[in-house]
Amino acid sequence: MAPSLLAWRNIDPTTSSAPVDVLLAEPALDTPPGVQRHMSTNSSEQKWFILGAVLCIVVPGFVLLLRIYTKIFIMRKSEIADR
Repeated sequence: MAPSLLAWRNIDPTTSSAPVDVLLAEPALDTPPGVQRHMSTNSSEQKWFILGAVLCIVVPGFVLLLRIYTKIFIMRKSEIADR
């Protein structure tokens, strides 16, 4: 760990695991002035994040299965690009 990073937090780099524990327990950066830090999983927008994540898994999965089905049952041949 860089000495300058540890110096501004008054952490002794010779201690066993204290610097890592302290740094991992705190946020990476402070919030900008005038902004209140508020993170929760109960917001009204959470359903849209979950829907987006599910769609990003389901749609490519469906397209992949459609391609595999087409190659195996309709084309019945394999090309070099498929390997």
